[in-house]
Amino acid sequence: MSKQLTIVVPHYHEPWETCKFLFDSIEIQHGIDFNDFKVLIVNDGDDVILDKSLFEKYRYEINYVVKPHGGLSDTRNYGIENGDSEYIMFCDSDDGFLNNYGLYLVFSAMQEGFDFLHSSFVEEQPNGEGWKIYRRDKDIVFVHGKCYRRQFLIDKNLRFDTEMYFSEDSIFNKIAFHEAETVKEITTPFYLWTWNEGSTVRKDRDTLVIREYGQVMKMRTKICEQLEERGFIDEFFDSVCKTIMDSYYDFNEPEFMKAKNQKLRNLAEKEFRKFYIRYKKKFLECDSGRIAKVMMQSRINAYDAGLQLENIDLKSWLKHIEYEVKP
Repeated sequence: MSKQLTIVVPHYHEPWETCKFLFDSIEIQHGIDFNDFKVLIVNDGDDVILDKSLFEKYRYEINYVVKPHGGLSDTRNYGIENGDSEYIMFCDSDDGFLNNYGLYLVFSAMQEGFDFLHSSFVEEQPNGEGWKIYRRDKDIVFVHGKCYRRQFLIDKNLRFDTEMYFSEDSIFNKIAFHEAETVKEITTPFYLWTWNEGSTVRKDRDTLVIREYGQVMKMRTKICEQLEERGFIDEFFDSVCKTIMDSYYDFNEPEFMKAKNQKLRNLAEKEFRKFYIRYKKKFLECDSGRIAKVMMQSRINAYDAGLQLENIDLKSWLKHIEYEVKP
């Protein structure tokens, strides 16, 4: 029998001890019928196979499939293309539900219907010898705390980009948000992005963005391409402006300014230069009001994230990128 919701859980290398929190947090959900949803675990060609007997104690249906290795995006796409439920969510196997009423909030929103649902979520970070929880509000970037009508994804040809291994959900969610006719928001956080020391995005986190700037710029470029191709012209120009402004503030961050990261910075500048040369004309076509509005938001985000000083003005930095950075 088809379900109203499928929770797709990519699995690769994670032992049961890491995954158990997610399944336990689903088991304690209140106010829902456990027959209305199922969990689909998609093993991405890994030799760490979870013992299906571990699932027997749970009251909800759990399916476990193994497919050839294709990466995280390919694994999530498998859930879209092989699902049979009306709605679909994606949960990482090392995360979980923050409270015992998260699925109730999602199912309540389903009663009214939506193409795309996003929610606030919280992120766990180490803080000295303890832990700190960061709340991400009004997020449409990360896959966490999102739910989608599956047929909407199919009709709009929305899939995770298999060329991306970093920020792959940014492209997917940004385009889904603009394509959706009905968007719902849950302001109460219910998803917990837990700290996993072995996760790709947790290793050397301070320098992660600068080390992966090629992927960052590929993601930002593909968002612009998709918006233009799909006919979202105002959003396209906003995205061009936002990419330039966000990058400007990226390069003013302390990690980018450290002498020990100079080689990484040089490589990152080359990656940004490709975008700037390609879209400079479009940027210059933007009116000052649009640029000022986008710049203000990027500046607020940067300073909220801890930026304390702009080391170079925007005009001088763009001149440096165009004339001093070698292709």
